Amino acid sequence: MDSKHNFDELQGGSNFLPRTLSIMKFTAARIEEIKSMREALKLSSSTKLAFQTLPKHMRRRIMSHNPKRVPREMRTRHVNQMSKSGLSATPKKITRKHRRRPRNLQDEYMRRQRKISWLETHIWHAKRFHMVNRWGYRLPEQPCDKVFRACYRAIAHHCLLQDISYISCVSITGPLEILLENFKNICDSSSGVTFAAKAFIRGTREGQTTLFFNNSNPKRAIGTVNFMWNPITDSDSEEKRTIWIWIHAAFYNDALNTLIECFSLNTLCTNNQSKIYKNENSKIFLEELKFDLSRFRLTGPLSTAILQKILKLAHLSISTDIEWDENFLENPDFEESVAKTSNSSNSEITRHLKNTLIENSKWFKQLLDNFKSKKILNEQETYWKTLEGATSPDQVSPHVILSLIATDPRYSYPKKREKALPIGESNSNIKYEIPENVNKSWLWNKDIRNQVFNSKLPTKIINDLRSDLLVPGSDLHHCGAPIPVLLVQQPGCTNEYHGFGSGWDLIVPSGWGQPFWVALIMRGARSGGLREFNSLLFECERQQFLPPDTKAGAEEEKRLSDLQRRKYFARPPNKRPNYRKLSITNPFGFQWKDIVQNWSSNEINDFYVIRSKKMLEVLQNSLKHKRFNDCIDINLNCLVPVRIKMLDKGAPKIFAVICLPHSNDNCKKMTLMEPLKEDLNEQKRKDLRSSHKMDLKKRSKERKKLKKFFLFLETKF
Repeated sequence: MDSKHNFDELQGGSNFLPRTLSIMKFTAARIEEIKSMREALKLSSSTKLAFQTLPKHMRRRIMSHNPKRVPREMRTRHVNQMSKSGLSATPKKITRKHRRRPRNLQDEYMRRQRKISWLETHIWHAKRFHMVNRWGYRLPEQPCDKVFRACYRAIAHHCLLQDISYISCVSITGPLEILLENFKNICDSSSGVTFAAKAFIRGTREGQTTLFFNNSNPKRAIGTVNFMWNPITDSDSEEKRTIWIWIHAAFYNDALNTLIECFSLNTLCTNNQSKIYKNENSKIFLEELKFDLSRFRLTGPLSTAILQKILKLAHLSISTDIEWDENFLENPDFEESVAKTSNSSNSEITRHLKNTLIENSKWFKQLLDNFKSKKILNEQETYWKTLEGATSPDQVSPHVILSLIATDPRYSYPKKREKALPIGESNSNIKYEIPENVNKSWLWNKDIRNQVFNSKLPTKIINDLRSDLLVPGSDLHHCGAPIPVLLVQQPGCTNEYHGFGSGWDLIVPSGWGQPFWVALIMRGARSGGLREFNSLLFECERQQFLPPDTKAGAEEEKRLSDLQRRKYFARPPNKRPNYRKLSITNPFGFQWKDIVQNWSSNEINDFYVIRSKKMLEVLQNSLKHKRFNDCIDINLNCLVPVRIKMLDKGAPKIFAVICLPHSNDNCKKMTLMEPLKEDLNEQKRKDLRSSHKMDLKKRSKERKKLKKFFLFLETKF
């Protein structure tokens, strides 16, 4: 068979390419091709504008006025389209008043927080969320991208991130026996676990209980709080223990005053934003950690994978001072970045900042010098690595507390946003293999928290270090200062949708909320607000966080009632439902007292929600087996929480009415429907409306007559 003939000289042929290329001749020969290509780029076959090709979550209304809000690759096309439509492609020059900026932006932010407090992530949320004033905070309510189902998909398949730092922490320290004895006055053991439960007192898990006013349980509830005990570290710890109580901002003041009254505390000192209370006789200390900790909630199956990406554990092999200084900030790039940031070449500034940061990170080196502490850190790191293959947070033991020492997440930001996935093999025994020391954290130490706060580098320095990288987007070789963090597992649903809504709570020291938040977003988490918080409770079939028998619940109900009333009267009269015909007496509120009064012959002034587990179980069994004689005696001023399941389409809205059918209604095969009632005031309202219109027309005619009269006077004189 003949071999294939080669033409290339490198393959033995006679043809060869020229050694040089004339740019002018090459361009002139293909000038027509370039012209046709440019003409083709000008003419687009798409019927959409440039910004309309973007996904919904990237569209902004201001894009039609400010081209810089459009992505860079389609900005030129967008400007051309704006100029063709007759709109100005260049924005109008703003006035000097709007160009002015405060001399010190940080001072301006502090001034704006005098009445309403901000979260550490406020600046990030204010650009992307609808913000509302709630409970003394400026909180994100819902995203601006107008997408609701995306947050549900994040809970079900990905990860939803929420900043719940408005749930503030209170630290109480004192003898264990005195603490537990006083806690009995503000807790009810029949409604569930209390602070003295054996499952939580060792500090391995986070508990949840209902707080009551002092010596008033079970009727005067304050709200539901979470708590965690400081783990036992030595034999003397039983005499002095510390507990952290996480209180929702809606009832924070009531809960704090109740704790002060319960332990008979007096104000010891006042810091910038927190207070310390003390009882000299019982040696009880209470400290507000309202602004000392930030708490983020991650919900969804990819929560563990995202945390695995951002929580880079501090190196445990650092032993000598030389290695420590080389690892922390002993780098020429760092000195150059500090000089750029300070706009000065003074080496004393660089040396002072470097020494300060190293000094505030020495606490970690002292831990490594201690054999017991290093052993604890090794156990925590080993257990954290076993979670690499976890496909859902539900695989971990419920409410378990995990302590870690992570590094600065800003050093490992990805170049662009990505989706984190599990990196290891799935292990079904994770739930039962919990080492003893995984919950022991140095975040409980106030001095260490202050050192961690002072060891934070300015973001400008880290950005300068990243700009000098040879490969853009790669990780920096520095590991940053060590940061103690806590992880708390959230179990989610316990019904047939087992594991839905499970996730982690990440607790970080103050000052580090924004870096960790951005790191979580860059790894694929989707942010949510108060709307998503309430939606998650509904999907997990849990009770609302603010019950109606509490002061905070009554205030929230009043707020919602005023909101619904304003929406109703903002509509035209012919678009408002006639609630009188629909037999609804109060469409803008819950008539709890009227409901309780209808079932009692005596006058009832107040009500409360049944929280006793035993009583609710007896009621459930009685309804299930239809044997009501076995029911225990219940006060008639009680409310029982129930869950409604719709058999057909539709869902009841807020303040909807649930009617009790008569016995003969069950015999009807047709769909039950309340007949329309007669509205006695309907004709009266119509007459008033028509008379009001006639009055308006009459006044309009009088104004026209006066206007003509004045014009006549002007022309005459």
